[in-house]
Amino acid sequence: MNVANFLIRKERLCKNWSQEGLCNGICTVSYLSKIEQGKVEASSEIITLLFRKLGIQWNEKNNLEDKHFIESVYEHIFSLHKDEAMQALQKNDWKSFEYSQWGMDYLLIEELLYNCKPLNKILEICMDKRQLSIQRYLQERYEDAIALYPNVFFIFKYGVSESKKGNVSNAVEQLKEAYQFASNQGFIYIMFYAQIYMGNCYCHIQNYEQVLRHYTVAKRMGKDLKNVDHDLETIAYNIASTQIEMKKYEDALVYFQNHSSNDILHYHKLAICYEALGYAKEALATLENMKKNTNIQSDSLSLKMCELVELRLKNINYLDTKEYYYKLKECFQLCYDQLPIGFCMFHLPWLLEWYEYHRQYKIAYDLLNYFPNYRKK
Repeated sequence: MNVANFLIRKERLCKNWSQEGLCNGICTVSYLSKIEQGKVEASSEIITLLFRKLGIQWNEKNNLEDKHFIESVYEHIFSLHKDEAMQALQKNDWKSFEYSQWGMDYLLIEELLYNCKPLNKILEICMDKRQLSIQRYLQERYEDAIALYPNVFFIFKYGVSESKKGNVSNAVEQLKEAYQFASNQGFIYIMFYAQIYMGNCYCHIQNYEQVLRHYTVAKRMGKDLKNVDHDLETIAYNIASTQIEMKKYEDALVYFQNHSSNDILHYHKLAICYEALGYAKEALATLENMKKNTNIQSDSLSLKMCELVELRLKNINYLDTKEYYYKLKECFQLCYDQLPIGFCMFHLPWLLEWYEYHRQYKIAYDLLNYFPNYRKK
């Protein structure tokens, strides 16, 4: 199917028009059906009439310069230079590519940059191998995407997805492969972020030695990269958060005391450090400062995390209160549903504490089996 046939079908479906409504006075329904299925090459006159009725202005973009532009945009995206890709679109008459032979690439690039949602499945008949691989990636069918079009970007994104799900072994395997490919092909930002996500993976299983190893490599690389200051700060934050999970509260406290931030989760971790070390007054003061210095909403998940700490601090018998359990379980479930698995696992010890205190050992055992990467201290 050529792009013109594809655009006719896409626009008709977007307008929710029937085939009869579109082709009336132009051609038969059966002929339009064949056009949309790519079974016939309609005359330029019929195509023009169909475009006109749909309100489409066809752009004759088929020169080498346009092809090089599309390839350059893909290069930016696949090398994690998203900002450069968007800047390139702004400098070009990007909208004009939608109704041209590059229409499919236009739609896929839009999704890669802005929405990350797959196109309608009925359009897959129009796609070449690379376009179909991007569609599979957008469908989160990473292995299919890689099989169709081996690409370091897809391998890296597969590893990131597995990392966020807590599938540590497969995540590390994919990220290592992505790092090697990126090294061979010169994709420095993929190398940098692959190291960060490998460090994240080892945070999940509290392998502190490997956490530091991968984060150290990433920090060295980050010194020579642009626009990664936030990522470097996140590395330090993740190391301190891992220290909390490993009960290295004094070490974590040093970081959270010496790094100011108006992020709610920063206050949350600082309060936990104080709580664990027995400084209840300082912990409560931290939570009060959080309320004064941050923009919070009553339904904020981060706020719910802080409320759990506050409940423990204000009620020494919190394990005897149903209110605490309900809030803890809600927070745990929301973390599981909305955030990378690390947030869920961070709160797992307190849920296990509740079940064990109430002698609900079977539930605690099942929970541990569900999170096999969690190492109880």
